[in-house]
Amino acid sequence: MSRANESRAGIMATAIILSPSIAAVTVALRLYTRRFLVKVKFFEDYCILCAMACSIIMSIFMGISVVNGFGRHIEFVSVQELVEQGKVAIGGIIFYILTHMALKLSILLQYVRISVMPFEKIFCYAIIAILVAQSLAMAATHLALCRPFHALWTPDVPGTVCLDRTMVYFAQLGLTIGMDFAVLVAPLFILRHLTLPWIQKIMILVVLSFGGMACIISVLRLLTVVQSTQSKDSTYEKVGSALYGVIEPNLGIFCASIVTLKPLFNRCAPQMSSRLGLTDNNDNHTRRATDDMTPSWPKFRRPAMFTTSRLSRADKDFIMLSSDLTSSGTSRNTTSARGEEKGVLVDSITPAEPVTRRPDGERATRSSSRTETKDNATK
Repeated sequence: MSRANESRAGIMATAIILSPSIAAVTVALRLYTRRFLVKVKFFEDYCILCAMACSIIMSIFMGISVVNGFGRHIEFVSVQELVEQGKVAIGGIIFYILTHMALKLSILLQYVRISVMPFEKIFCYAIIAILVAQSLAMAATHLALCRPFHALWTPDVPGTVCLDRTMVYFAQLGLTIGMDFAVLVAPLFILRHLTLPWIQKIMILVVLSFGGMACIISVLRLLTVVQSTQSKDSTYEKVGSALYGVIEPNLGIFCASIVTLKPLFNRCAPQMSSRLGLTDNNDNHTRRATDDMTPSWPKFRRPAMFTTSRLSRADKDFIMLSSDLTSSGTSRNTTSARGEEKGVLVDSITPAEPVTRRPDGERATRSSSRTETKDNATK
């Protein structure tokens, strides 16, 4: 094949279409699960939706770049096509940064929600603050990379002052890789407090391994950027870094959304879900993770307490008397608004004993009735 016909545009187009499509399906299933099954939505769901929208816009910019010769050898690309590539490259980079910010913000907010220990929340909030500051700084740096602004896509503009683009790209990728590993390590501090079945631990490790793959892709992208900056055939050699740039955020969106689909999986395949141990066990008296790794405290059964529903009328009268005698050391009888007995604590109750009344109409205690009986027997 001659160099004129040699092109990587087909590979690039496949990644641009397939990668966001898979991520969009998982996001749609996530939103469906939240809206119709769990019937609750969190702020991280809006963040992941924003990340998906930014990823689609980034893919559109890359598609426009492919149409304008990206993926072909530079000697067969016209000057006008290079100008168009330069214009859409700025938008692609900005939305790449925004995609990563929204994606990691969604993951970290989910970590904040499921964490219980104070230092875990502080750790997540610190990463969020660094993430937002880093993303905004990198976006502003790329917009101010050259002065005048149109020198970013127009070559040989008089009086142009530009920063070192290679160093800026390396700094951006280095910070991105560092943040990827921080987000990957964060759940290790949180999950150690969760008592989960072994099958769920394996599934979480599998999902985290996908996050590790995203970190590996970031490292590979850094290596391809190093190679492409040393090449004079930039439109052809930069396809590798662009491919990793498309796959990496969409893989992160996929991993962040797949962990929230447990209720949907339980609904569609309940038997398989039961075999895999994904169904909730209400008798589990340990802390565990539910639908989307949200911790759920078990509901302990209230211990059986003595109630008056099984007592005779005489015994009920005695219990009412005991609750009025605050000096006797007994507890007051507590009833709910519906009149249901919540429980009563008395010193000793003998249901077979009758309750006697004094001639003046006052109720007598069991101890007094017993004392009188003993006195009569002595006499």
